Amino acid sequence: MDKCLQNSSKEELITQVTSTALSLLWNLQHEAERAFEPFGLSPIKALVLNIIAGSSLYPKQLSEKLATAPPATSLLINDLESRGLIKRRLDEEDRRRFILDLTPEGQIMLERIHQAWYQTTQPYLDYLSKDELISIRKIQLKLLESL
Repeated sequence: MDKCLQNSSKEELITQVTSTALSLLWNLQHEAERAFEPFGLSPIKALVLNIIAGSSLYPKQLSEKLATAPPATSLLINDLESRGLIKRRLDEEDRRRFILDLTPEGQIMLERIHQAWYQTTQPYLDYLSKDELISIRKIQLKLLESL
């Protein structure tokens, strides 16, 4: 297999990687739906909690990170706020804007989400060696830089 990969052109490898990535993404999407369903959350709502936990941000920034239209982002924000998982606070520097933060309940939910996701993905990742996991992590970070 390695020899076959070494003899492939970059274009052939890109085609193979994108094809495999599509299949992986599809399967991971379904796994995420199953993992987060007990919490009443879709994968995108779980992602929103994860993003907001990383740093407080404006709704516009969240919309950009999600690559969604502002009205769709507003629906996500409203739903999570109505569940008590996030809160809006006025920006002290610009009182026309507000900042999104996790509530304590949101932090607890995020911990449950992380635990459920770990339990869901761990059997797949246990299949890989530590060196392979390190390589994948480096590749993930490099790809994230390009977004």
